[in-house]
Amino acid sequence: MKPKTKSYQKTIGDGKLPNFYWVFHYDEKMKRIKNEDGSISIEPIEAGENATGGCLGRFKTYREARTCVDRDAFYSHIFIEDRLSGQVFESYCVVCECCGHVEWESFEDTTYTKEELEAKGLKFE
Repeated sequence: MKPKTKSYQKTIGDGKLPNFYWVFHYDEKMKRIKNEDGSISIEPIEAGENATGGCLGRFKTYREARTCVDRDAFYSHIFIEDRLSGQVFESYCVVCECCGHVEWESFEDTTYTKEELEAKGLKFE
């Protein structure tokens, strides 16, 4: 049986307007993995299918989505996805497997979204 797709999952990253921002948070921690080529990647410690959390909401502006992250998101893996480009923000907890040391890392890239909106005469907020 094919799993049901929530309506927002069809529109994230589809490149269409109007642009919206979805905020997600999950109770999952990450670990660093050293690859054979010497590079390092970040992966969940456990498979994400059993993680608690989900979508906190849909917002019209990036500022509203970031406010939701700061105010309402309480799990250790948080991200914002938008309609134009897909993921624009991510914050997660990385746990060292050997000593248990915890670090917080985040990534934000709104460049493409901002350029696309401004090219269409819209304001990026």
